Formats: sequence, structure tokens, C-alpha cells
Amino acid sequence: MRIRTRLFVEDCLEVGAIVVPEQGQTHQLIHVLRVRAGEGVELFNGRDGSYHAQITELGKRHVSLHVTMKVHDQHCLPDLWLAFAPLKKARIDYVAQKVVECGYQHVCPVITNRTQAEKFNKDRFQANMVEAAEQCAINVIPGIDDPMSLESFVRLSLDRQIFLGDEGGEGAPAWEVLGRHQPGVPSVILIGPEGGFDNQELAWLRGLAHVHPMGLGPRILRADTAMVVAAALWQVRLGDLTSP
Repeated sequence: MRIRTRLFVEDCLEVGAIVVPEQGQTHQLIHVLRVRAGEGVELFNGRDGSYHAQITELGKRHVSLHVTMKVHDQHCLPDLWLAFAPLKKARIDYVAQKVVECGYQHVCPVITNRTQAEKFNKDRFQANMVEAAEQCAINVIPGIDDPMSLESFVRLSLDRQIFLGDEGGEGAPAWEVLGRHQPGVPSVILIGPEGGFDNQELAWLRGLAHVHPMGLGPRILRADTAMVVAAALWQVRLGDLTSP
């Protein structure tokens, strides 16, 4: 049976369960995708893996899904977090999508001296991550923290190796820095705001034993681009892009 769409649901998933999508998803199924009774949908909740479900009831404003078969186990991501200074609206939506695609396990917004965005819309960020996971056949939704100060985050992350995107030019090449560590090390990619960390922040970060400054190439990258480049390098060197 052809699968036309994937949906993230909050329900516990197991064979035999009945799932009623929330209102927005119901509208999408009926009025956008124009599904028919008997068609298949793939469901995931970020905990139980992915399941095939069949549309068993279909009304003008109601859809009922019968879970029939497990199709994928829950994905297990490498232990990679992203800490970043929130960006303005258009760029932050892009970040939410790429967090999922790049395989970040957790997201930590940090407030720096040069952070430009006045507010961080956690619900919007979450919704964009869910949409990306639905479109990319990924059944993991990264965790997300409330914003905190840069200092608080770094001091709470002593059990992790923090790989700092050092735009000041003092970090060794990322490939070299990452190569000093073994795969599986709990890690954070730390990316500063547009305009970079200020000199005081950089000096403090460079002096910490669990922070490893690394350069991301000869060109200055936008913050949202740096998050993708750093993740790709980490995943190849220490993560799951080396897997067959």
C-alpha cells in the first residue's frame, strides 16, 4: 500500500492502536492531500519508531488511523548538541530544519553579548523541526532547552566537549581539532551570533579545558551556515556519516 505522507503524533504507538490526528493534520489529510479511506500513512512520535497506519474512518472533519505494522525502529543519533545564539525569524526557521537534517540530538539557545534576536519562539522552532522530520523520513525530534546565558550553558556542560566555531582565526582547522577525539564523545557545536562572539567572550571560552576552538575554513560563514558545516565535519569525523 503506497504511503503518501508521514505524520508526527504525540500518541503512544503500537500495532492495533487507533490514532486520531490533531485538527491541523486532519485538515491537511482531507483538504490538501485529499486522502481516501484505505490509504496508508506513516506515523512516528519520536519515541517508539515508525509505524504504518491505515485510514479507517474519513469524514468531512474527522480522520481515524489504525496502526497496522512497525516499519522502522527508533533512530539512535550520535550524542551531538548544538548551542547557538538565536537569529532573526527567517534564519531561525532554516536552523530548525537543518538541526534535524544534520543529526543534532539536542538544541540549546544561548544568549551572548551580541545576540540580535530579542525573543526565541520555542514552539515555532519545534514545529519547524517536526515538519523537517516528517519530510526527511527521520523519526527523531531533537530536544530543545529554554534560552540561557552563554556562561550558564558552558558551566552546565562540563561533561561535554565543546567545539567552538572560532571566527577569530585562532582555532586550528576543524578537521584537525576533531581528529584529536574518539567517536562517541558527548559533544556540543557552539556557534556565535551574527557578528561573532565579542573579544571578552572569546578570551574566556579559549581558556576553558573542555572548549576546543576550531576554524571552519578561510571564508567567513553566516551563523546558520556555520552550524551546518560544523555538523557535517563532526558527523564525518566522529559521528554516523562514516557508517555504511
